[in-house]
Amino acid sequence: MGYIRSNKCPCCGGTNLIFDSLYQYGRQYKVRKDGKLSKNYKHVDYGPMECAYIFCKDCNWCSPDAENGVDDEGYLLIEEKWYE
Repeated sequence: MGYIRSNKCPCCGGTNLIFDSLYQYGRQYKVRKDGKLSKNYKHVDYGPMECAYIFCKDCNWCSPDAENGVDDEGYLLIEEKWYE
């Protein structure tokens, strides 16, 4: 199966698509001398989870995470099978 560049939902043809690339973030808490976690924390970015999905806001279609992406030029790629 190949991928095609698209800006339209394969289900309804709508153009209200969202591409969501998921990332991991953490909160690092210091442990106090009494064993409790401090109220302050450090926000840590662990980077991408290598997981993304496409969601259509018009019909609520959502792609499986492994079947989409973005090409080197920044265009959305959707598997051809969704347009058959």
